[in-house]
Amino acid sequence: MDANTVLAERNELILNLIPKRYREITNRYFRLGGVEELRFRVNRPAQLIFSDKDVLLSQYGMLSKQEADDMLKACCMGSVYACENELRQGFITLSGGIRVGLSGNPVMTGGRITNFTSVGGFNIRIPNEVHGCADDLADMFIEDGLPVSALVASPPGVGKTTLLRDLARSLSNRGYRVGIADERNELSGSMNSVPMFDVGLRTDIISFVPKTICIPMLIRSMSPQVIITDELSGEDEMNGVSEALKHGVAIIASIHASSFRQLRTIAYVGKALSGGLISRAFILRRSGSRFSLIGEGEKCD
Repeated sequence: MDANTVLAERNELILNLIPKRYREITNRYFRLGGVEELRFRVNRPAQLIFSDKDVLLSQYGMLSKQEADDMLKACCMGSVYACENELRQGFITLSGGIRVGLSGNPVMTGGRITNFTSVGGFNIRIPNEVHGCADDLADMFIEDGLPVSALVASPPGVGKTTLLRDLARSLSNRGYRVGIADERNELSGSMNSVPMFDVGLRTDIISFVPKTICIPMLIRSMSPQVIITDELSGEDEMNGVSEALKHGVAIIASIHASSFRQLRTIAYVGKALSGGLISRAFILRRSGSRFSLIGEGEKCD
């Protein structure tokens, strides 16, 4: 499937989620390119997010409560009950790596979110491929000819997933065996086990499986030299990284933090860095389609 077909299918999927009166103007912006998020909030105007600006669609009116309910049903393919497991995490993952974040009034049962009584806001995150953005950075993840374990940190929305996706492609096409532990299917955007993005010629993917299960599966079945995965979000997942390293497999992952000081205040991350479990950590910076990585000890404003 060529890139234009993938883009057209992705855009059509998104347009079918949103109220009809927003579709024409949203599609116009899609054709211009660069849209990274669509935000809809009840009784407020829709918002389009770009890397360097946002646009409020005030002239198209406010999102109604009924429209929000309809959007939730569309995101769940008509059955909110079928999305119960994802709703517990506060987001729904759709085909092609599209993730819809939710805000509103969740239902708590036994200390866990089981559903939403009402949804007041949607954040449709659109995966964007920036082909080649990792080519000049890939050497920072290699030592003595082999990939090394590393963390890429930034606040939300800077482009960690975009960079890791292209890093998989770059390392793979250099000759390394790459595995992608794609728990949310945002890195590869796979549909029917076929990646919608270029993640490299020597890359194998397991999607929609928790990292703690997915990483050992990749090691046992595909013998990767490096596994790339999305956001580490707890000590259990870091323990999974530790197990992978015992098998001689490097792990490259993302994490939310805006500085090295903040990164080291996360207990399981600080322990992994000080103990040498993770060889390197970088803070990601972005200007338009240009990505840069700042290592610890370098100037990081």
